[in-house]
Amino acid sequence: MARLMADFQRILLIKPSSLGDIVHTLPVVAALKQRWPHAHLSWVVKRQWAELVERVDGVDRVWPAEPTLSGWFAQARALRAERWDLVIDLQGLFRSAAIARLSGGPMVVGFANGREGSPWFYTHRVSVPRQDMHAVDRYLLAAEVVGAPWPGAPLFRFKMLEADQAAVRSISQRIGLPIDKPWVAMHVSARWVTKRWPLHSFAAVADRLVEEGVGPVVAIGGISVENIRQVIAAGARYCAVISEITHASDAAAAYGRLASACSD
Repeated sequence: MARLMADFQRILLIKPSSLGDIVHTLPVVAALKQRWPHAHLSWVVKRQWAELVERVDGVDRVWPAEPTLSGWFAQARALRAERWDLVIDLQGLFRSAAIARLSGGPMVVGFANGREGSPWFYTHRVSVPRQDMHAVDRYLLAAEVVGAPWPGAPLFRFKMLEADQAAVRSISQRIGLPIDKPWVAMHVSARWVTKRWPLHSFAAVADRLVEEGVGPVVAIGGISVENIRQVIAAGARYCAVISEITHASDAAAAYGRLASACSD
């Protein structure tokens, strides 16, 4: 698909879930905002992640996705009234694609290999050259197609609100982490069992990083606090456990302190 060249003023991004995929979408926001810095950019996301997306640098408004069918249609009507120039669906499922089309934008972009019949809703389909392409690179294909290529390393930028940073500083002090040194975070346990890395492997990585002078290393749980405590039981000698980060607002500030991250 040839690259589109247009001056977009109102952009709607649809990526409701999940946490990992939402974080993978941040470089798309950076690319779109670099190309059209004065454009308004809204993001449709599940309500549980709305606070996190509100803190993404470059996002002007967050639309919490409605879970019910009646709420879904009501939101579609509200979105349609906003008069979008460009709508990008990165979820690639029936509901997200239908919302994208019903939003009324003249240009609706999504992936040609989307599931549940989603490509039928798009006016412009983005081809994915390899099935094993990383999500960040795949999402950036959509940005490139609409005229916002990103040639360098992907950017993951959050707005650092003072209240959020204060909460993370308090957590750091409570568990004995230095507040003046970037962390390496291990996000332990994925939602799908088939994607979960063995806990003893996380433990070995944590110890190796600290022994090499990298750290501190913190384990942040995905499913339960018990999962992250099991990393210690699996043999990690130098890994702190953060169980207090349960709100998206705290997570955004915590991610802003990271030098690196490791996950399933």
